[in-house]
Amino acid sequence: MLRVKLRVLDARNRRRGAIAAHYSSASVPRCDPPRTRTRPRFHQYVIRTARREPARALAADDIDTGVHYPVPIHRQPAWLRTLARPRATAGGAAAEEMLSLPVHADLTDAEVDRVADAVTRFFRR
Repeated sequence: MLRVKLRVLDARNRRRGAIAAHYSSASVPRCDPPRTRTRPRFHQYVIRTARREPARALAADDIDTGVHYPVPIHRQPAWLRTLARPRATAGGAAAEEMLSLPVHADLTDAEVDRVADAVTRFFRR
């Protein structure tokens, strides 16, 4: 199965990159990716907003969103046992504000346009 999947991996990575570029050109407020020497693969397209929960209402427009890391590492049970008192961190704030948009390679151009339009309309409100 992996031999078959590997044949299309580069094309699927390019497609996710094209979707991310479209979102960015539509002024979707993306979190900046870390600076690396490699080309991002856009496994996720993450935006950051203080209005994350209201943004999840995009589901009413049939747009799935995801919260992939809702609990920062310093609040994970294993760390809580070792920390005397968890402190507020930038990671804690980010965990409450990050939201992932659809970026899988099987999205059609029309679906990508619909997501970008819905997200930009949300942030104009």
